[in-house]
Amino acid sequence: MRYRRFLREILSDSEDRYLCACEGSQLLAALPVFIKRGSLGAVVNSLPFYGSHGGIVGRPNLDRRVSEALLTALDHVCQEVDAVSCTVIESPWETDKERYCSYAAGLFDERLGQITCLPDRADESIVQERLLNLYHQKTRNMVRKGLKGGF
Repeated sequence: MRYRRFLREILSDSEDRYLCACEGSQLLAALPVFIKRGSLGAVVNSLPFYGSHGGIVGRPNLDRRVSEALLTALDHVCQEVDAVSCTVIESPWETDKERYCSYAAGLFDERLGQITCLPDRADESIVQERLLNLYHQKTRNMVRKGLKGGF
């Protein structure tokens, strides 16, 4: 909820909506979206920044019909606000790669992501050296130069 409050604060001219799928009183899944209206029309994003992963958040092994219902609801929101664009970037840990295939999108863009495990924080000097070792040699040299210069 802190991230939601943060987004609402910095995106005060946007509208946030949370499409929810429930069974009785039990929440099965949700699809968060932010809507930004502009002179050319509305833009719908789940979630609103590069690199942020939105998409459907739900229980493991979520029934495909639940996903389809949320995507249908997303389509209705896009029609309601007359969206010129809608972007959904699913989590890198998404296990159901077919989940979004039923969505009536005009374009699917497939990209690769990279997850880098960071070293333990046991000793600050060791952490810094281990981080530097993750970089290309030229990058390491530039980082060291920046650190030496007080950056």
